[in-house]
Amino acid sequence: MKFANFELSEPFGAVILHALGHEWDVHNFASLVVVHQPNNKGMASLEWQVPPEVDNPWGSPGNSASGCRLVFSGVRRFDVKAGVPMLSEDSRTVAGISKAIPGESEYPFKQHWGSDELFYLRVELEDSGRIEIDAESAVLEPIPRLDV
Repeated sequence: MKFANFELSEPFGAVILHALGHEWDVHNFASLVVVHQPNNKGMASLEWQVPPEVDNPWGSPGNSASGCRLVFSGVRRFDVKAGVPMLSEDSRTVAGISKAIPGESEYPFKQHWGSDELFYLRVELEDSGRIEIDAESAVLEPIPRLDV
């Protein structure tokens, strides 16, 4: 997978995305509100929203977006595993986003990645749910606030 305009703050267990001159903290105030499974064109997306009444919900001064989405193109695999029923917000809170080694189930993570190495994205949620996406590319799209 190639990231078109963002990077993870860490290759394993990241909760911050770096994109468009800002940090996007998808753990603290952001809620995963939409999971679009791949359509017939091989596109899928994950979308986060932040509450409007919180100052600096993304952890990046000047980032006034109400949400963001990761849009995946050329999706080859998109697996969603439900978590353990707990608090409803736990199923919407990211515990970590990681690059993962394709075909490796026992130890799929590593700290250092070469620029041409293949990986898929694993999004783990606080309720132990998991979303795994293998795609050609991913782009971060900001969702502007309409009330400013």
